[in-house]
Amino acid sequence: IDERSHLFVEAALRAFADRGRWMNDDGSSRVVPGDLTSKARLDALMATFRSDRHVPAAQLDPAPVQRLENPAATSFVVLDRHGSAVACALTMNNLFGNGRVAPGTGILLAMPPGQGGRGPVSLGPMIVVNEHVNEFYFAAAATGGVAAPTALLSVAAATLVGAKSLEGAIQAPRLHHGGAPDLVYFEQGYDRDRLGALTSRGHSIGATNILGRVNAAFCSAGLPPNPETCTVRTDPRGFGLAASAD
Repeated sequence: IDERSHLFVEAALRAFADRGRWMNDDGSSRVVPGDLTSKARLDALMATFRSDRHVPAAQLDPAPVQRLENPAATSFVVLDRHGSAVACALTMNNLFGNGRVAPGTGILLAMPPGQGGRGPVSLGPMIVVNEHVNEFYFAAAATGGVAAPTALLSVAAATLVGAKSLEGAIQAPRLHHGGAPDLVYFEQGYDRDRLGALTSRGHSIGATNILGRVNAAFCSAGLPPNPETCTVRTDPRGFGLAASAD
C-alpha cells in the first residue's frame, strides 16, 4: 500500500511533463486525443518509473515546465435514472471574470484567456460507462487550478479501483505532484507512514491546505439497473451542494 502513493505521484509527474509535447498555449492538443491515453504512450511515459526510488523531474524528457494556472472555476455533475450523465467544469478565466457587466443584460463578462496556460487548461471532466451494456458508473469534474487533475484522479481511483465509498474518496486527504517544482504536496491529515515511505524513496514533500475540489456521482453496480447503489457528493473543501431525488 505504501507504493500506491509513490506510483500516483510519479505518474502525475510524468503526465504533467508530457504536456510539453502535446499541449499548445491555449490548451489545445497537437496530438490526436485518443493517442494521449494509448497503451504505447503510457508505457513510454512510465518506462523510467522505479518502484523503489523517485526519478528527479529534471531527468525526464521533456522535463516538466511550470505554467500559469487558473484556480477560478466551478464544476457540476448531473445524471438521471436512465443513466444519462453530464460532467462539466467551466471558468471565466478569473474570479468574477473581468468584473464588468454587459450593459442592459446583467451578464458578467469573462476575462479572455492569457498566454502560458491561464484559462481552462486543467479543467478535464470524466465520465465512466460500460458501453457494451450501456450502464453508467462514474462522473466527476474538478477545479482548483493545477491540482484539479490529480484531485479528480484520486477520487476516481479510490472509488473505481480502491472500492471506497464516494464520500470516503472525496473526503480523503490528497497528494499532488505537478512536476515544477519537483515537490509532492500533501493535505493536512495525510497518513504519516505513507509520507515517510515517499521521503524514503527520495521525494521532497510540502504541506498545503487544499488540493482541488471535486463534484462526483458514483453508481457502484451500474445505472440504470441498480439505482440503489448510486451516491452523489460535493467536495467539503468548497461550498457546493449535492442532492438526489427518486
